Amino acid sequence: MRSYKLTQFGTPLSEVIESPPAPKEAQVLLRVSACGVCHSDLHIADGYLDLGQGQKLDLGHAVKLPRI
Repeated sequence: MRSYKLTQFGTPLSEVIESPPAPKEAQVLLRVSACGVCHSDLHIADGYLDLGQGQKLDLGHAVKLPRI
């Protein structure tokens, strides 16, 4: 699974390749084909909005899923 994570505030996102997580109980695993970021994501990346989750974050919430 390929993702781009914020690993340090104020720097470009880092490409990360890792095994996909295994869904548990009532969870599902979705294949995301694209994800958009908004201005609040930019504030997080610049370190102005601390969500208390550390610096290894996946930004974005407007996902595009393939139609099956």
